[in-house]
Amino acid sequence: MSYESKIKVREYTRVSTDSQSEVEFNSCEAQEEKIRSFINSQENMEIFNVYSGPGFSGANLNRPALNEMLN
Repeated sequence: MSYESKIKVREYTRVSTDSQSEVEFNSCEAQEEKIRSFINSQENMEIFNVYSGPGFSGANLNRPALNEMLN
């Protein structure tokens, strides 16, 4: 690959409830693993930062990790 700057990716994972976050395939960790696998398969991308919001509903934007990522 020729020298090009990589796209810096911010990774965000979330589950709605604490009980969902404990389920192996729904957990933030499982989401992160799938996202990392995809990013690592792309030559022009690299993970810049990771944000996680277990237990926060997607129904609104009142999610600390999401707000941190967007700021």
